[in-house]
Amino acid sequence: MDVETLSAMLSHVSAATTLDIYIHITDDMRHSAAANIDRGIGKEIRKLLPLSRKRRG
Repeated sequence: MDVETLSAMLSHVSAATTLDIYIHITDDMRHSAAANIDRGIGKEIRKLLPLSRKRRG
């Protein structure tokens, strides 16, 4: 169910109210998100490294 529909069914003023009340982030979710970000940044850095090495040489 989408947030807008749930918000209306609960008679909340807005979807933001529903999200503020019912969305919770656990430590596991936080660690997983951080790991995904780290992997993504690492991939981008590896893409850029060969370019910077070519410019120096």
